[in-house]
Amino acid sequence: MLIPNQVLFSTKAESFTAGENGRRPSIVIGAAYHHDPQHIIPIVEEIAQSHKRVLSKPLPEALTIDFADFSITYQLNFFVRNPLEALQVGSELRQQIWTAFEANDITIPFPQRQVYPMEWPPADKKTLRQERQIDTTGTERLDAKSNSHALSGIKAFLRQSAQDLPRNKSEP
Repeated sequence: MLIPNQVLFSTKAESFTAGENGRRPSIVIGAAYHHDPQHIIPIVEEIAQSHKRVLSKPLPEALTIDFADFSITYQLNFFVRNPLEALQVGSELRQQIWTAFEANDITIPFPQRQVYPMEWPPADKKTLRQERQIDTTGTERLDAKSNSHALSGIKAFLRQSAQDLPRNKSEP
């Protein structure tokens, strides 16, 4: 809708939301895959409904929003009257959710990574990319000759790269 400035400044305007200061924050929560979403959602909604600063209308609502890498992700939407209280109320709700999850043996997973240490260049003269061959029995085996050939190519490249680097002026 377009309202020309002339009309806006010369006519009385009425705002239907002027008295409303409410805000709808949300909280994102993850629960492990082995927990039934129909068990998680009522717990989260009940926590929000029992909080004294969360408005009862509209009711708080928890939704399943994602199947993430480590968890099923839920979003809790709720309303507060004072927008300045939204952060504090969200913090209190998160703490209550954590406590309720602990009491109901609901796991909040966290990412886990496996790190494989490796040295470069490899001490056993293997490269990261190895040619594979299938022998007559159908078994996959690594070709040592191609590994040796690839390694010598890398060494030659590194020698050439070192020669191409600019020399320090103090060197003869």
